[in-house]
Amino acid sequence: MPPLVGQRRWTALLRTISIVSRNNAGIGNSSPLIDVEMEEVTRIFDTNVFAAIRTAKVVIPHMASRKCGTIVNVGSVAGIMPSPWGGIYAASKAALHSLTDSLYMECKPFNINVVLLAPGAVRSNIATNQAPHINVPPDSLYKGYYDHILDRLTRVQENNPMPTEVYASKTVNAVLRTRPPRYMSLGKMAGWAKVFSWLPRGWVLNMIWSQLGEGPRRAALKTQ
Repeated sequence: MPPLVGQRRWTALLRTISIVSRNNAGIGNSSPLIDVEMEEVTRIFDTNVFAAIRTAKVVIPHMASRKCGTIVNVGSVAGIMPSPWGGIYAASKAALHSLTDSLYMECKPFNINVVLLAPGAVRSNIATNQAPHINVPPDSLYKGYYDHILDRLTRVQENNPMPTEVYASKTVNAVLRTRPPRYMSLGKMAGWAKVFSWLPRGWVLNMIWSQLGEGPRRAALKTQ
């Protein structure tokens, strides 16, 4: 097929797109921030942030020409309230939240809806997929926290997360509305993330550290 013909077909396809969901297959990470290799940091941001920008640059001109369309970016409650051992992932999601808010405003003149999803705990394979990639080198400052990093990762999926099909059904029904919500957060802990955002930041960070960082380590030492 000649390149020009292929380009025309691709352009025609883009003109028919009404809804784009981006970043639903993001990359996570559970490791101390300073132990994450820069190559991994780049890979996470490339998938969770830069890919969303690339997608927007491709589809928005075609949606704008039709004065309609919906863009859905999948963030995370981690982008609102980070926790220890997940700093790189949380930073990538916070960046996605900010650029989605900017897109929401910039797409107003073209009648394009922009939706940010910030799921809490939803049933998935995230713990299984990330566990082999926890990076705590033998000389790490955090080598004594490895078991608790793993526990933090697996606890979310063991503590009654929202069933995947329930989350999918609620989300799809909302996104398909004529006027979908600008922001939507569902799943276990989604409500707590909102409450935490209202409280003094330092108090919340210290409390999370005591629950997921130093507290579990000290408790384990007492049982030895």
